Amino acid sequence: AIARDGHVYSFLPSLENIERGNGLLEPELRGINQASTFSGFCGIHDDKIFAPMEKHDFECSDEQCFLVGYRAIARELYTKTASASTNPMLRDMIAAQTNDERREGLGSIHDVYTAATAVGLENARNSKLAHDAILVERNFEVAASYAVFCLKKKDVMCSGGFFPEQDFTGNELQDVADLSATPELLSFAAFSQGGKGWIVFSWLPGPKEVGIRFVQSFHEIADDNIGDALVRLF
Repeated sequence: AIARDGHVYSFLPSLENIERGNGLLEPELRGINQASTFSGFCGIHDDKIFAPMEKHDFECSDEQCFLVGYRAIARELYTKTASASTNPMLRDMIAAQTNDERREGLGSIHDVYTAATAVGLENARNSKLAHDAILVERNFEVAASYAVFCLKKKDVMCSGGFFPEQDFTGNELQDVADLSATPELLSFAAFSQGGKGWIVFSWLPGPKEVGIRFVQSFHEIADDNIGDALVRLF
C-alpha cells in the first residue's frame, strides 16, 4: 500500500489552490477513501462489473484492460458532470461583482469555460455510452489497450481519461479546440496488485488513430526515462 496512516498525497485542482500556488498545484495529504473513490456506481453494480479485475489476478486480458479504462472514463464523466453543475453558481458570483471591468472580464472567461465544459461533457457522455455498449455485449476485443508491467509496486497510483493533443515527443495528435470534430479519448491507470505494478492505457480505435500513435511514442521512450514521462503525464 502507498497510504500512510490512512492518507495519501493527492492533487486537489481548484482556483483557490492554483492561486495559492502561483499557478502550480502542490500535493496535499488526503484520506484514502476521499482520494480513491467516487460515487459513480452503487456497491452492487460496482462489485459485479469490476469483479474480473478486482477479485482475480490481473493478467492483462481484454476484459480486464477494458474495465480499467471503463472505470476511468466513468469517473471522467462523473467529474465533468459535477464541474458543469457549478456553472450557474459561478455565473451568479460573477454577476454580484461590483467592479464593472472585473465583472465583464470574468464574464467573458466564464462564457468560454461554459462552452468548453458543455462540449467536454458531451464528448465524455458519448464515450461512456460507447463503452456501455461494449460492456453489455461483452465485445471487449473491440477496445484497444497497451499495458506496462513493473516488477515493483508503483509509488504513484492514479487513473483518468483525457483527449491527448500531443504525443510524448510533442507531435500533434488532434485539435481539441476544433469544436466541429469529435476528439478521441484515451484512458490510463497506474495501480499495484500483489506487490507488482501495472500501467494500462485503453482506448477505442478512431479515424485519427490517436490512441495507437500516443502509445507508440510512449513505447519508444528509453526505459530509464519512462518514470519521468509518466509523472509528467499523470
